[in-house]
Amino acid sequence: MRFAFNLEIYVLCSVLHVIRGATQPSGHHTLGRNANDAAGTKQPDLVRYPRRIRREGREACNKICMPFYGKYSASTSEEALMAHPATQVARAILEIATADKRPLTPLELMKLTYISHGWSLCLRDKPLVSDRAQAWQYGPVYPDLYQSLKDYRASPVQSVKPTGIELHFHTSDLDAEEKGLVSSVYNAYKGLNGVQLSALTHQPGTPWHSAFSRARNAVIEDSEIKAHFCEIQQRRRAG
Repeated sequence: MRFAFNLEIYVLCSVLHVIRGATQPSGHHTLGRNANDAAGTKQPDLVRYPRRIRREGREACNKICMPFYGKYSASTSEEALMAHPATQVARAILEIATADKRPLTPLELMKLTYISHGWSLCLRDKPLVSDRAQAWQYGPVYPDLYQSLKDYRASPVQSVKPTGIELHFHTSDLDAEEKGLVSSVYNAYKGLNGVQLSALTHQPGTPWHSAFSRARNAVIEDSEIKAHFCEIQQRRRAG
């Protein structure tokens, strides 16, 4: 455990430089009511139209998007939509590793994606991955990412093919802050192989252990992941 804590603090120190100076998201724009509306005068259909559009949009989204909602791990749907599919985050990690001439197996890429998400939840208070991690027998797994990588078995991953939500919706690229975090995580953990990375996320006291104790393949809640990584941060500060 002490070895794991030492590794985690490297991520903490390097990521803090990336997080500084981050800007807050802009506020939401609302459609105000004018004087006639306040006086009870009937408004033309054009003024009421955005409200109807929002209602119809929700109804359409319920039909189209609901199959994907269960995979979102963020506390709100808005935050989930600001996060990225696990395949997209894994692709960013693979690009960094390729530039570093460091091959990554599916197991290594899976764990680095999960660890990046954990540090994002703790240090940024934001999800990085929109998928919900599951507690499989040998550690946390993002099912869509597993499907994308499984054909490589134990061989180095050459590319991360789109699966799941990436096949149906346009997803925004990682921003500079997110890329910096992912790069910091990669640099801190790249010296570990897949078995060692798995051991960090696959032991008693981890979110995986808590979820797996409830049920095989149970969802690992973001609240548990965040608490775990923040506990590591607090232990290092106290130590």
